[in-house]
Amino acid sequence: MVRYCWVWILLACPLFGIEVLDEKGHAMDFYGKVRLSTSHVSQDSAGEGWYVSDHKTRLGLKGTYSGVENISLFYRLEIGLDLVDHNKASQDFLVSRDTYLGIKGEWGALSIGRHNTAYKVSAVKVDLFNHTLADADAIFGRTATGKDINHRFNNSLSYNSPKSGAWHWRTQVGVEDEATSAGEKAKQAMNLSLHYGNSNTKMDLVAYGESGAFKLSSAQGDAYALRMVLRHDHQKNRYGLGVEKTFSDVSANERIAVLISWRRQMMPHHYLSVQGVWAQDSEAGSDAAKMAAVGWTRKIGKHAELYGLVTVLDSDGGGYALAKQGGSDVFTTSVNDRVQGMALGINYSF
Repeated sequence: MVRYCWVWILLACPLFGIEVLDEKGHAMDFYGKVRLSTSHVSQDSAGEGWYVSDHKTRLGLKGTYSGVENISLFYRLEIGLDLVDHNKASQDFLVSRDTYLGIKGEWGALSIGRHNTAYKVSAVKVDLFNHTLADADAIFGRTATGKDINHRFNNSLSYNSPKSGAWHWRTQVGVEDEATSAGEKAKQAMNLSLHYGNSNTKMDLVAYGESGAFKLSSAQGDAYALRMVLRHDHQKNRYGLGVEKTFSDVSANERIAVLISWRRQMMPHHYLSVQGVWAQDSEAGSDAAKMAAVGWTRKIGKHAELYGLVTVLDSDGGGYALAKQGGSDVFTTSVNDRVQGMALGINYSF
């Protein structure tokens, strides 16, 4: 319990209006998100049980310093933490998230460090159950072998272009390791993305490539992925569509996936959400996994919300995962398996 004390002190800071300052007295933005739930999950191949889960709680600092000739310095320091712990080793209690330093001007923004990728972030625009028991990451961005390409780049360089009307583009390159033996390729990956956005419609087109067994490829080969996401708001409705296709020299990592979502405001502060995700194995030409979720959200002011949901995941192959606690999969499917669950949760942001 002692090692949790500082976490609760930090979480209390925004409640009492404490401002974080650096040694020169410049204000920095201290932010955080707490995501907790209790759930009941059952699996055909592994029984059932009740769980208390932490879905990617995080704390961070970010800021911008104005320079000369329209050049600014910006930074972000962010950590993830598991408030539930689940018997993790002490060194796993805190994990590194987005941490980078950069400069920006009229020509765009350039940063170096650990970055969320455009491929990963694009799914959040259409995934109504992101960071819950029914997270579309169970299928969307995951192959039947359990390879998940919704990840961050370490040792990476990122460039964001300035906006041209409603459009802008972004590229990122990440390098993990150099090739260690003959015939192997360097362990590296990159993103190239095009983004469109106005008050009602958002669209991302993202291309991903890698080599050297980064996630999808073998140590000697290459792999690629393409993703398109589209979100449109109309009156009280929000519609979402995501489509992706992976290509790899490892045939088991090739598949196509589709995500469809719909949210409607039923009354002030109350929202109904419905979502479906489907994936097909490219080699076998058959359904690899299907997932559906229905949820109800009650917003409490600007910073908090309560939700309830039910979800089910059917998998013809292994490697898909329904529930998340911290960063670890709780229920990972085997062949011809089903996982189903319900959850009540709270999200708080500051």
